[in-house]
Amino acid sequence: SQSWPQIPCPQNRSTPLPLSGKWVQTSFGRVKASVSVGGLEFLPERVYNKIRAMMDLEKLLKLFENEAKNSPMDGLKIKNKTEALSLNIRFRRAGDMFFPVNAPGKTKLKKYLIAQKIDSERRDRLPLLECCGKIVYVYGVGISDDVKISNETKHIVCVEFETEKTQFG
Repeated sequence: SQSWPQIPCPQNRSTPLPLSGKWVQTSFGRVKASVSVGGLEFLPERVYNKIRAMMDLEKLLKLFENEAKNSPMDGLKIKNKTEALSLNIRFRRAGDMFFPVNAPGKTKLKKYLIAQKIDSERRDRLPLLECCGKIVYVYGVGISDDVKISNETKHIVCVEFETEKTQFG
């Protein structure tokens, strides 16, 4: 059987992604996160695709606040909260869990990706977006139910990807 050359992957590294609207260089390309005001004027099928993911900022902040119990953010303006929010990009790790949109609950990320018919080599190379240890977006596959946009959404976090072109696509 033919084997493809193995490209080393920084499995345990994660790259911080500030919500600054500035491009950040990663091992798979450039990524940018910005915040815009608005609700569900986006059609549901456009909430994520190969190059873009949109999430509810207030729901991300709630995840962050639940994690950072010792630093209450109630008095802070949305701009200060947004600057404090920490998003990270990384690859999958053993035991990762994911809560797909409209699913009954969390599932193992590996099981979810297999159900999505993603082969093992590609599974290891899919960038993940994480907030406070929770996976909130799987590149080109899905967004977490925890941060999905709804009619109540006031601020949208838009994450854009500019991936490296490879010989396979």
